[in-house]
Amino acid sequence: MAEFNLDGRTKVKTLKANFKKTFGATLRVYKSESCKGGFADDDATLASLRAEGKKAANLK
Repeated sequence: MAEFNLDGRTKVKTLKANFKKTFGATLRVYKSESCKGGFADDDATLASLRAEGKKAANLK
């Protein structure tokens, strides 16, 4: 099974590159849960995109 680790310090460009390498598909990352804010900046961290008041942990 293919997998990789994520945490709040992971940049969007790193997530997208790891996803492409691991699964062979392109991942789109949006600025908001509703996807209405447009695509997230590649230099943004995942923590900076998290909705206000939401908590997160490391993800594998």
